[in-house]
Formats: sequence, C-alpha cells, structure tokens
Amino acid sequence: MTRLYFDFTFVIRLVLRTQGSRLANQTLSAFAPPFPLNDLLVLQVENFLCQTALREPRSRNMVSQGRALWQRELSEMVFQVTSVDWSAACRAATALNREVGAWPGTPLALLHVAAAAQTSAPHFFSFDTRQRVLAAKRGFTVLPEVIT
Repeated sequence: MTRLYFDFTFVIRLVLRTQGSRLANQTLSAFAPPFPLNDLLVLQVENFLCQTALREPRSRNMVSQGRALWQRELSEMVFQVTSVDWSAACRAATALNREVGAWPGTPLALLHVAAAAQTSAPHFFSFDTRQRVLAAKRGFTVLPEVIT
C-alpha cells in the first residue's frame, strides 16, 4: 500500500463533486490504490455526509451520490482503513500544540499531522491552508502543490 496521508479536506473533495474535486483527483492520479485512511477520517466523512444531508436539503442529491461513491470505493478497496495508535497520536498532537503555541488551527488538524507522522507517510494531502503549513514544517511533502 502506498504510504500517503489524507486529511478530511482532501478526502471529502474526492467523495463529493465540489470545488477542488478535479484538483484532488488529478493530484491523486500519480499514485496507485489502495489509499490508506484511518478511523478518524472514516468518522469525519460519514458524519459530514449525514449532517450535510440533514442541514442542507438542496445538497441531498450531491450527498447521495457522494455516499454511494464512498461506499463503493471502500468496498472495492480503493480506500483501505488502517490502524493508528490514537493514544500516541494524541500525545504527539498535544506536544505539537505546545510547540506551535499560537497556531490558529484546530485540535483535529494537529491530530491529523501527528497521525500522519506515525505512519511515516512522506506525502500529506490537504486543502486546509493552516494545516498545510504545519505539515510542511513537519517535513511532509504537501499536496496538491498549489491550491487555488
């Protein structure tokens, strides 16, 4: 399996046809599946799909198509759920939070960077500009190279 790390902002663009979807798919085309995901990403994607369907009735068709794609790609092993030592990742995220101090990101963003470090993945895929900066400072090659 290719060692890559995706954050939520990247995965949701692969699943839903939204701004950035084309760039996400183009960026990923240079790599071969199966693509690793962790349980946190699965939770974030599935929760987002449920919440969006409930809160934004106009988006139900898009969410329904996204949910079908998500389930198909999980069952066809395009995405493969891998294990993360969440206790160690949380400790690393806490240490990273103390190190960066006034960084304007979220605890989940810190946790994703810490979990990525555990996997020894050289590439970190994200559309979150704050998280991209943090991942780059931690030595990851951040993809897509440029986001617009």
